[in-house]
Amino acid sequence: MPATKSRMLRGCLLGCALGTAPMVHAHASEFGLALTSIYYGPYEDPADCPSGLAQTPDEVFYESLSPAERKIFKDRDKRVGSMAQYLTHILSRRMAADGKDYCESPTSLKVPAMPTAQSKKAPYGSDLDHGDKSSTCAHDEFQDGAGQAVIDNQLYRLMACVGGVRKENNRHNQNTDALLRSGSGVTLLRVTGVDNMQNDDDVTVGIYKSADRFIKDGSGEPLPDATMRADKGAPTFQSMTKGKIVNGTLITTPVDARLVQNPGDYFIKGASFQISLNEKGYGEGILTGYYDTGSFWDSWKKQGGQQRELGFTCPALYEALNRLADGYKDSSGKCTAISSAFKVKAVRTFVVPVDKPGDISELETPTPSSPTQLAFSR
Repeated sequence: MPATKSRMLRGCLLGCALGTAPMVHAHASEFGLALTSIYYGPYEDPADCPSGLAQTPDEVFYESLSPAERKIFKDRDKRVGSMAQYLTHILSRRMAADGKDYCESPTSLKVPAMPTAQSKKAPYGSDLDHGDKSSTCAHDEFQDGAGQAVIDNQLYRLMACVGGVRKENNRHNQNTDALLRSGSGVTLLRVTGVDNMQNDDDVTVGIYKSADRFIKDGSGEPLPDATMRADKGAPTFQSMTKGKIVNGTLITTPVDARLVQNPGDYFIKGASFQISLNEKGYGEGILTGYYDTGSFWDSWKKQGGQQRELGFTCPALYEALNRLADGYKDSSGKCTAISSAFKVKAVRTFVVPVDKPGDISELETPTPSSPTQLAFSR
């Protein structure tokens, strides 16, 4: 049987046998999730950027010109038809004065500092340092929307004025979501040792890279209840941790995890998921932890060709990243990670762990039990 058809059939076995929509997969003691989206923002608080958004390379370049030089560009624009195209030709080379690519070598070019979030409240996140300032670098903490809980989310402070992650643009998240859903990299969570799907204070959670792509509906949305195999050839993306289920919400214990993304991977130190599923098998929640600065920069320097579209310059973003990093001090006292919060979406999935056979058609059919599922999120 073709793998795709087998995966779809297996997703239906439990629900079809019971005459109901498919519930949580496999035995009552486990269920799985496949992340369909991992993103930050889209930020929209008007208080974030009172001085405006981060500049793009062409804006920085144009402001550096004298009035006479600007006139030359305007005259040239009349001749070539589009100054934007002309500037793109110049700036796409991304060369500093010493000839270095300033996204690969961001300290080689001096540009104005980029604005960062000025709001006192963060849209989401959690208290990551629990008030322990000895192991973190100095930073101002946010409050939640109600003005009560303390939130560590320097990633929000760093990125809130970057046009590509603001609600009115949001191109960065649209790009990464499209790549993820195309199958370029899917993260799986396998939750085992489940005694109660509503409240269970001790479950085990495996985090994996998937060897399979999503099965999608006619509109291109990933379908729940498919079978997806953990990629046994990708140990870098495998982590094990504990967790609990509270009122139907999965909450995982912090663990260092590398999540496959494109471009660049997300290496999150002390990563913790909080995810709830609705009755249709779709889930939402947050991922919090400390985003390794090297991992962050590897991702964003690869997007250097989209600085104008995403609304940033490599040198300014790199400087702000290292200035705002607040976690995991190295031996010199420099912080090597930045407190972060991501929104995540997921679909219910049957996860085949790495120690199972590669041919899913040979897997044992799950034994139906009383239908259970995570609490609905409205």
